[in-house]
Amino acid sequence: MKKESTMKSRMNRLKGAGILMAAVVAAGSLQIPAMAQVEAAENNPVVETTITEADSFGASSSRGAQLNFSNIGATYNVKDYGASTSLDDNYPAFQAALDAANKYQKKHPGSQCKVVIPKGTYRIKGESGHGLIVYSNTWIYAEGATIKRRSDYNWHLMQTNMSGKGYNVTRNVKIEGGTWDGQGKETKNTNSVFRFAHASNMAFINCTVQNSFNAHIIELGGVKGFTAQGCTVKKYSQNDSSLKKEAIQLDICNNKTIMPGTATDDALCSDVLIENNTFTDLYRAVGSHSAVVGLYYDNVVIKNNVFSNIKGKAINTYNYTNCIISGNTFTNCCEAIDFRAMSMNKQYNGSFYAPANGSTPKAGGLKANLLISKNKITTDTASGHEAPDAAIRVFGAKVDSAYYANGKLAIPKGNYYVEGVRIENNTISGKANGISLGDVRGATLSNNTITGCKRSGVQIADGSKVTISGGKIQKNTRNGVLVEKNSEAYFKGGRIEKNSVNGINVTKSKISVSNKCIIAQNKSHGISLTDKSKGCKISSAEIKNNSGNGIAMNKGSVLTMTGGTVSSNKKNGISVTASNLTAKKITVNNNKENGIGFSSSSKGTVNSSKITKNKKSGITANSGNLNISSNTIENNKKYGISLAGSAKASSLTKNILSNEGKNEIVVSGGAKAPVKTTVSTKLNAVTSNMKQVTGSAHPKSKLTVKAGSKKIGTGVAQNSGSYVIKIKKQKKGTTIGVYSTDAKKNIYQRTVKVGK
Repeated sequence: MKKESTMKSRMNRLKGAGILMAAVVAAGSLQIPAMAQVEAAENNPVVETTITEADSFGASSSRGAQLNFSNIGATYNVKDYGASTSLDDNYPAFQAALDAANKYQKKHPGSQCKVVIPKGTYRIKGESGHGLIVYSNTWIYAEGATIKRRSDYNWHLMQTNMSGKGYNVTRNVKIEGGTWDGQGKETKNTNSVFRFAHASNMAFINCTVQNSFNAHIIELGGVKGFTAQGCTVKKYSQNDSSLKKEAIQLDICNNKTIMPGTATDDALCSDVLIENNTFTDLYRAVGSHSAVVGLYYDNVVIKNNVFSNIKGKAINTYNYTNCIISGNTFTNCCEAIDFRAMSMNKQYNGSFYAPANGSTPKAGGLKANLLISKNKITTDTASGHEAPDAAIRVFGAKVDSAYYANGKLAIPKGNYYVEGVRIENNTISGKANGISLGDVRGATLSNNTITGCKRSGVQIADGSKVTISGGKIQKNTRNGVLVEKNSEAYFKGGRIEKNSVNGINVTKSKISVSNKCIIAQNKSHGISLTDKSKGCKISSAEIKNNSGNGIAMNKGSVLTMTGGTVSSNKKNGISVTASNLTAKKITVNNNKENGIGFSSSSKGTVNSSKITKNKKSGITANSGNLNISSNTIENNKKYGISLAGSAKASSLTKNILSNEGKNEIVVSGGAKAPVKTTVSTKLNAVTSNMKQVTGSAHPKSKLTVKAGSKKIGTGVAQNSGSYVIKIKKQKKGTTIGVYSTDAKKNIYQRTVKVGK
């Protein structure tokens, strides 16, 4: 063991490292810090893991490992115990240094030790049974060193003591620097590179850990307080396609299958910080695939990491609470984030286990308190990867019948939904859905940009309740947003545009659209409601320039519109088929076919709306029961209102009509209405020297002529419909109008401006 020679040498090294020493000048003398304080500063005792945004996000308070190396009592160099880069096996030397550190700190309670591995490449063979054992209060410093596991024995390169329960068998360990090479591909050793269990406050700082075979790289079971910071974790290989191992696995010490060789007390991982790392060439990067109902991996933060070439899920979680996944970059990852409360497709074997203490688990939802934010996810273009479901997937599931593991109740019948989810400010593209939510309650999606996904931008399913606000969902291969299977979605602003099918596709579900949400240029419909999608509402939206209908309603759907504009769509503004529309104070204009079309025994109430400049009729129906009142229906190329077949207008009153077809209202076939077919009012050109107006109107209709709002003449249309009404000369530019009113107070009008 190498001792420091003088205080002066220590002070010089501190100065060279740029460490500010506390000094107090008193009575002309410099007060030197105590030796223990110098030692602490020299050894950089604190790992800075404070999360600056945790409090503002409110999702997690995790700071990872809370290390304490403020009292380094002794430093040990592995070379002093015989380690050499020329040796074929440095296991004895490394373990001797670790044992010496353990012996020292046991004799000196409250102290810690540092083990130094100098630069160079060291081979470790060891012996069957276990790898290097690290003990409490040990700082391993290996900057510039490469440590290679050179054995096909089934042992780890390094592990903790596997005896004991709880979280304090091993505590306060920092591994800093070095390349730790499991050599799995070369040796086919199927054990993880590192394995820590029943431990607390464990950290990897600025390490490279790599090369496992059919195994995790860093395996953690029952670790409270863990940090991986500034590390590179890479290179996983396998010869068994069923093995999909996480590089950093957070596990629960539940049984001998998932954590063999450890006490089974359901100790699991919590207070985890994984920050500023690089993960590459792996099957899965971070997460868990085992859980116990009612027990949670708590306070997990995964932030500012880079994930690339991940064949499966980059982040895979079960039963996590108070979790932040933020600021990460995902490139060529099959799926970026998979967050779940329960297995899908009733495949529970190997995922959920009965409590170790024999207690009876209770069914219920997962109060996740999850934040997924500021991540950048790009489309996976690599070959040989899994088939993805979504870039980000969050889901629970209903369990229809109880599941037993090893003869014990593991999953009671019930609904294992997820609640408390925020997904915001992410940029996403992918080979499948952008975001997929199933059985998720109270989720908010805010200001995400989801572009170019090969399925839908967002999928909301299985009874989920989701609010989508702001952001852009565009150019996706299927729908912008798919809402299905008894779900609810609330759209508040944002843009949903240029998707290859519908902007919003709703199947047996409910939506609400508000805050001037823009739904535009989608290749089928702007919004499609089908399969008894009831309770849908639109209060403020621009639905425009879609290649199909602006809104298409089918199969018993129900929509109430109290605002919004439906314009310039290539078919109908609103198409209602075997459904029920209530529309008030909406604008429907410039659509290539009808403004609103009803068919197949639909119901409709259209009130106080503006339906103008559509290429066919304003409102048309061939069946169903309608109430049409107090609307302005103008400048449509054909009729204002057309009723045919079995259509029935129970109310048709107080509408203002001025359209370009022969008739304003057409009631034909077996259709019924309180108003018969009504001929359109026509007004010929008027010049400033004319003392009469001429035109045509419904036969025998009473006509009023106005200049602006002032009445200037009255008359009656002849049996042929023509009319001549005397007026005084009017100035050029004055608006002249001819008006008639039927028994139901519908107003038929035509206006022109006075010419020369």
